[in-house]
Amino acid sequence: MQERMVAHYRIIECLGGGAMGKVYKAEDTVLHRPVALKFLPAPLTDDDEASKRFLLEARATSSLDHPNICTIHEISQAPDGSWYIAMAWYEGQTLKSLLKDGPLAPEQALRYARQIALGLAQAHDQDVVHRDIKPANIIVTEQGVVKVLDFGLARFLGKARLTRTGTVMGTAAYMSPEQARGEDVGTSSDIWSLGAVLYELLAGRTPFAGESDVAMIYSVLNVEYAGTGRSAAASSKTVWPAIRPTATPRPGPWSKTSKRPWKAPNLPTTPRPEVLRSSSSPRGAARAGLCPGWSLFFC
Repeated sequence: MQERMVAHYRIIECLGGGAMGKVYKAEDTVLHRPVALKFLPAPLTDDDEASKRFLLEARATSSLDHPNICTIHEISQAPDGSWYIAMAWYEGQTLKSLLKDGPLAPEQALRYARQIALGLAQAHDQDVVHRDIKPANIIVTEQGVVKVLDFGLARFLGKARLTRTGTVMGTAAYMSPEQARGEDVGTSSDIWSLGAVLYELLAGRTPFAGESDVAMIYSVLNVEYAGTGRSAAASSKTVWPAIRPTATPRPGPWSKTSKRPWKAPNLPTTPRPEVLRSSSSPRGAARAGLCPGWSLFFC
């Protein structure tokens, strides 16, 4: 598909892809701007469930209008019948790329995490659950603006599922316990994943250890927390106590029905020690305005 035209888009290069599609950099020859095109793989074009999920991603993302969420320009079909989504192109790096140089400074990590939280708040307000929050799906533009990408596993709360309960979808290192069990998930699952991302930004590694997805999921379900280790955040008395899993990670029924059990207030430049507190349970964390399953003060 490289060096070819699809509608008024000129394909420039393949950027990568996964189970739900390949992403290409392209040029919009009408508006003369770079875009990202995500194509449903040809073998899945005739797969009814895959096509529905791909269309759901487009609808979920296009329904959201927020500075911290990727902008969708259009969805259409190529001449060969394959579906594609045209998205805004952002110059920058994913958090995954930034982490190759080690953990981030606490202030930088918290600044990025707050922007992710604001984007998720908008999605959750419109009953959209992302279900795959991870460093690879977060890009930081050259202007320092965070964009949440890839709603390929997203679903609308209250709408029929495209996968059966018991089917595990997502990325093991960032899954909430209920997602790892293959249960139906709500907005709190995204918040748990955000907690795991913030931990990695501060520590330079994921909070749960495991050499395989199965081992990682076991660690998540049993809260075999990797600990802080030595990092810039580990030595920060005002930041590190805010990021750790609680003793009881299993969220209660409220997490599946509550539309928005949290919010992302203004984050102080220097975190105040009094707001960095732990919670004995996710339910208590929700009442305290923290992330369920984590002691995260900014949610």
